[in-house]
Amino acid sequence: MINQKKIMFIMFPGFGVSKKGWDTHYEKSTDSYVKTDFISKLKKMGTIYFHEPLYHNIKHYIKNYKSKFLYDENIDFTKENLDVSKECEKVYEKVKDFKGMFIPVGHSIGSYFAYCFEQNYSSRCLFSVIIDGSPLGPINQTLNDEKKLYPLIEKYEKYDDIMINKLKEKLYKNDEKAFRKLADIALYNIFKYKEITNKAEKFNKPLIEFYNINIKDDKKSVKKDHFFNLNRIKEIEYLYKHNNNYIAIAFINKTHYPYDIDESREIILKSIKEMIDKYC
Repeated sequence: MINQKKIMFIMFPGFGVSKKGWDTHYEKSTDSYVKTDFISKLKKMGTIYFHEPLYHNIKHYIKNYKSKFLYDENIDFTKENLDVSKECEKVYEKVKDFKGMFIPVGHSIGSYFAYCFEQNYSSRCLFSVIIDGSPLGPINQTLNDEKKLYPLIEKYEKYDDIMINKLKEKLYKNDEKAFRKLADIALYNIFKYKEITNKAEKFNKPLIEFYNINIKDDKKSVKKDHFFNLNRIKEIEYLYKHNNNYIAIAFINKTHYPYDIDESREIILKSIKEMIDKYC
């Protein structure tokens, strides 16, 4: 029996995923929103702290956006909130009085936050969980990071709070161009942390990663899927080389959100429980 008082999950979401998005998703086949048991089952293993970046709430201001109910109105964020290290420091300040152990869970670009939190507060972490995360180690994020990623990081790093606030004023008026600009500012400033994750080798505590591999008969996406699938294999090999307590589990065609899919969600939950039983 797991002692819930000994475990706290620190949930670091993917870009644009709200707190509600961890267990609510849009089902295209039924044109409806479906609530899953992902969070309710995690709560049976421990308490949960949700990192809730306010820049995700810019989606609330997209006109006619079906999922806007998942987001709050508050977009009172600053450029400092786009700094991965500083955000992890703020999270730790909020949870540090918890008497048990932490399990950072990072989805997508949340892998950067999970890695940062584990590296800085490893004595308080039991293990880490990454779900279809942005690559850790010297692995490309795009088809060509030198041409496609780093110039955009440099471009959006120049935006300051005054410029960000001017865009917010336009966003309040449902300006979609302002939304896209704010989204890019947030995303590429977070990607700046890649200069740290490029050097990532060893996690101080055990790590379990869940990957989605796309294998589809779609000529338009074959090249892109092949690149990302190959990158996943490179990352797995790289992390296995540097970590004794590393587990990689791959799903086939379970989307970028495998916790939304019944089969893969149950595997994730079962694996986390087994990790807790082993290391707690």
